[in-house]
Amino acid sequence: MKNVKTLALTLALISAPALAADNDGRINQAGNHNQGALSQMGANNQSNTYQSGNHNRSQASQYGQSNEQRIHQAGNFNSSYSSQYGNGNSASTYQAGNHNATQGIQSGNNNALSQSQRGNHNRSYASQYGSDNRLRVGQNGNHNAADSRQRGLDNEGYISQNGNHNRAYTDQDGIDNSASVWQSGNHNSGTVLQNGIGNESTVAQNGDHNDSFICQYGTDNIAATRQIGNHNGADVIQSGTSDLASIQQVGNHNASMISQGN
Repeated sequence: MKNVKTLALTLALISAPALAADNDGRINQAGNHNQGALSQMGANNQSNTYQSGNHNRSQASQYGQSNEQRIHQAGNFNSSYSSQYGNGNSASTYQAGNHNATQGIQSGNNNALSQSQRGNHNRSYASQYGSDNRLRVGQNGNHNAADSRQRGLDNEGYISQNGNHNRAYTDQDGIDNSASVWQSGNHNSGTVLQNGIGNESTVAQNGDHNDSFICQYGTDNIAATRQIGNHNGADVIQSGTSDLASIQQVGNHNASMISQGN
């Protein structure tokens, strides 16, 4: 009987790592002086890194179960950092050009993050904490910067920038909030801050040197700014429930502000 128990314990110890080793990690590099690092702990995780060019850097890590991670960099002197904690999360990064940098952090379950950059000297930093959050960032051009943060459940963020020297920032905390920033041109700035439940904000700008700022606290508020032209400014501040604010400006050197609450 003692030998049977010993054999059963030995088989259990041998089979345990195999059950926890269903991870798939791959790094492919083409070029010179590239560096890739990958770390996974848990079960059924997948991570794939591909780098082509010179002097690129990537670091990927996952802790949990059934997470998926992809990093693709083409060009020179690009860097990417991606980290996930939890279960069922997915993250993808694509960069084409030179001197671009991305950072993505997710903690929780069933979050999805996508970052794409084309051009040179672009920066994208994104983080999500909670569950079922979705975030997408796309930048085309040079010297653009995006920073997006989400905390809570079922939040959705989207940033799209085309041109040069644009800046976008979104920060959401709560449940079922939505924030979008669309910018085309040069030297534009769009900011969305939201805290609460069911809030929705949209910034759309086309031209140069435009600035939009939206801040909402409460429940089921809606705010939108749309600017076409140059050197325009729009600010919206709302706190309460079911408020609606909209600013639309076409031309140059216009300024508007809406502040309301209940």
